[in-house]
Amino acid sequence: RDSVGMIRNAEEVEVPTGTIKVAILRPGYFDKQNNKSTGSDCGRRDCYTTISLDEMTAAVQSLKNYYKPTKTILIGHSGGAATSGIMIGRTPGIAEGAILLACPCNISRWRFMRGSSFGYQSLSPSDFIKNIPKTTKVFAITGSNDNNTADVLAVDYIKSLTDININAQYKIIAGLDHNGVNAVSVISEPLNELLK
Repeated sequence: RDSVGMIRNAEEVEVPTGTIKVAILRPGYFDKQNNKSTGSDCGRRDCYTTISLDEMTAAVQSLKNYYKPTKTILIGHSGGAATSGIMIGRTPGIAEGAILLACPCNISRWRFMRGSSFGYQSLSPSDFIKNIPKTTKVFAITGSNDNNTADVLAVDYIKSLTDININAQYKIIAGLDHNGVNAVSVISEPLNELLK
């Protein structure tokens, strides 16, 4: 469901002339036409791994090499937000900004809050905070009715960024649930601010 929303967002969000919008499916995910990306979704349980992140990073780097943009902004929802948050710290300079929608920004804490007790291999955005360039700008946005990724996960992550002088902001959107926050109306303002 999150991939469909991100594709819709890429198609519909209004951005300055000359901006190139690309939607990337995470490894093993489908779009609404049942096109599937390469790689594994790990059963959607434990897939923010080194292999998955290497694949996503290579895709973004390939696009950057082709288009040669002056600025790159990553936008992700839920697992895509975790992926984006990991990427900006794990590969410093891969993007000048990120919008993290419904982000499980501390994976071990998120799993604990959801009652998961199994071991996992996933990386976490919270593990890469110190590597994020000070010039990176980050927005984290959560819906007030999100019963999947509690707002404290993004709040604490953003505080950790601002504590080391990274330009980061958190916003909670009243009345929206986990999937509802993945909307053009939510990303338009922060995206255009990041594109300035």
